[in-house]
Amino acid sequence: MFAPRGGCVMTQTARCCCGDLTITIAGAPLMSAICHCDSCKRRTGSAFGWQVYVRDDDVVETIGAALVYQVPVTPPAARSFCARCGTTLFWKADIFPGMTGIAAGGFSDPPTPTMSASSSNRCVWLELPAGCHASP
Repeated sequence: MFAPRGGCVMTQTARCCCGDLTITIAGAPLMSAICHCDSCKRRTGSAFGWQVYVRDDDVVETIGAALVYQVPVTPPAARSFCARCGTTLFWKADIFPGMTGIAAGGFSDPPTPTMSASSSNRCVWLELPAGCHASP
């Protein structure tokens, strides 16, 4: 996934659960990461959040009605979620200026995570993929 073919830049589209909200990107993400912070756990209702980050310029288009939630964290973040099904699909976080975060599960074939953030808050039973760099 995300690899150019025949000199052309591929595009990939991530979708919410109902398909009403989409975000299309060109090229490869800058990173694929899982995060174990409480905010990401709550966002996903799971043991971690999994996301890819792309340059803002690599976002080709978004389609559909998105509502925005201003996350009360420092530095600030704003999550865009589907107005129909509630799936959090993409966001902007001041900690990553010039980048857009996208829920990796929204892609049909997301890249394997290579980073693990907030690892000190990782569930003890969770093992990281081979080659995944863990930060504190």
